[in-house]
Amino acid sequence: YPAGQWTFALTSEVTVDLTAFDRRRADQIARHTRYYTPQIQLAAFQLPKFIAKNTTDVAREAWQERAGHMGMTPPEDNTVESSRSTKSN
Repeated sequence: YPAGQWTFALTSEVTVDLTAFDRRRADQIARHTRYYTPQIQLAAFQLPKFIAKNTTDVAREAWQERAGHMGMTPPEDNTVESSRSTKSN
């Protein structure tokens, strides 16, 4: 059995709403398990701020390198910083 941290990667070329899942089904599953809850489903995709920012910065640099020469503009910025400013209002 491996020890230490495990990594799970999820990528998409389109924006994916990770909160858009069948909550009725999640509630049904939660009634029959000791661990799973819809809140666990949401929390599984949350990153610490420093990792989310680093990941966003690296992805932006890679996107600019790959598509910048083709005259494409970067997608809308959905970083931790921009989401934090909307939540504080």
